Amino acid sequence: MDKPERSAYRWVALSTVLFGLFTYGTITTVISASLKTVADDLDTSTNSLAWVITGPFLALGVGNPIFGKIGDIYGRRKFFLIGMVLFTVASLGCAMAPNAGSLIALRALAGVGASAATPNGIAIVLDAFTLEERPKALGWFNLFGVGAPAIGLAVGGLMVDALGWRAVFWIYGAISVAATLVAVFVVRSTKPGMSEPIDYAGAAALAVATLGVALGLTLGGSRGFGDPLVLGVLACGPLGIWLFVTIERRIEFPLAPLAYFSEPNFAGPLFGYFAGHVTYMGAFVITPILLRDGFGYSEAAVSAVLIMRPLSYSLTSPFAGTFTARVGNRPAAMTGAFPLIAGAVAFVVGAHTTSIAIIVIGLVLSGIGLGVVTPPYMSSLTGAVRTSELGLASGMLQMSASLGTVVGIQLAFMLLGDAKPHESSDFLTPYAVGIGAAVVMLCFSSLVRRSARARRAG
Repeated sequence: MDKPERSAYRWVALSTVLFGLFTYGTITTVISASLKTVADDLDTSTNSLAWVITGPFLALGVGNPIFGKIGDIYGRRKFFLIGMVLFTVASLGCAMAPNAGSLIALRALAGVGASAATPNGIAIVLDAFTLEERPKALGWFNLFGVGAPAIGLAVGGLMVDALGWRAVFWIYGAISVAATLVAVFVVRSTKPGMSEPIDYAGAAALAVATLGVALGLTLGGSRGFGDPLVLGVLACGPLGIWLFVTIERRIEFPLAPLAYFSEPNFAGPLFGYFAGHVTYMGAFVITPILLRDGFGYSEAAVSAVLIMRPLSYSLTSPFAGTFTARVGNRPAAMTGAFPLIAGAVAFVVGAHTTSIAIIVIGLVLSGIGLGVVTPPYMSSLTGAVRTSELGLASGMLQMSASLGTVVGIQLAFMLLGDAKPHESSDFLTPYAVGIGAAVVMLCFSSLVRRSARARRAG
């Protein structure tokens, strides 16, 4: 491929992948904003139906690194398209779901599809750009990738009120069909990166570890952490990690070589992104409760305030990509940690003083922080692996974000307690824990090297 043709294709590939992944990000927040309406229609409780949100997150956490690795071996285009087809079929099925159980199952299937499409879609984009160009591409990727949930949050309630929740799934299913067809004709096949067997044992161990932590924390939030079932599921986390390390040490072709975890440009973003999402999502899920119970805001007003965070994240991302390309990965990653810390502090101050202005500042700063840190983290981590393992690398980072999301949500709810209505003072402890997690992210950001090293062949 000559240079002008490559230059044109890389932006076409980016646009096509974004079109494909747009529907997943949007529909998740559409349903989140209208969960009570859907629950009433299916004659179930919102607590039971919350699995339509949690289920896909669990599927993403488990599937991202595994499908990323499989795509590296057998072809990223193939598994991006397989993921898109699964997501499309599941979304259309949701429109016809007769009961809560079938809707939850179909949403989980949609999560499996997204877990195949997301890491391979990101890897397709990364492979189309040079190492130096990746931060800019990732900035634009996040503009639309993170902007999708903001759109869903803004229009979700209006769409459901005007058309009904089933019509929303029909609409997004049709958009997914169009996106899949465009990808079939536009996205080019890439050479399979490795002629090696899949490490099924390592993949299973990683799935046990991920599912044990994520599902255990989710169940613990509803059943209590003293419940024997919850304790048993949580125990699968460390057991899975031990099995994963044991298997990866002994196998000839590991899922994720353990040497990567001692590489600062791999470990720093991986653990830093986890800590950042603990702060980011923990504050985000309890802030609506603060605005309703502590400030007396209506649902519409709460949505209008909350949109400030994903909007600031999305709009910051293109500038963050350019900034990263200019100053290097480490300065950009550390720069992003400071607004996240400041945002977490603002939440504590805003809850203590019952100041909506300070809460809005916290939302904007936390969005800016994660928006700035994402391009250098992705650039650093993918630059630390072989070109043939871009799918694995992007999948690992997405898994880290999913686990941080689940941990942040459950930790925030656990620390908030069950009082109804909540007092503003109830929010001080969970917000303060967010400050600590953001500081941890800063520490891991300091491990990242200024520039990603040259890509290794293979």
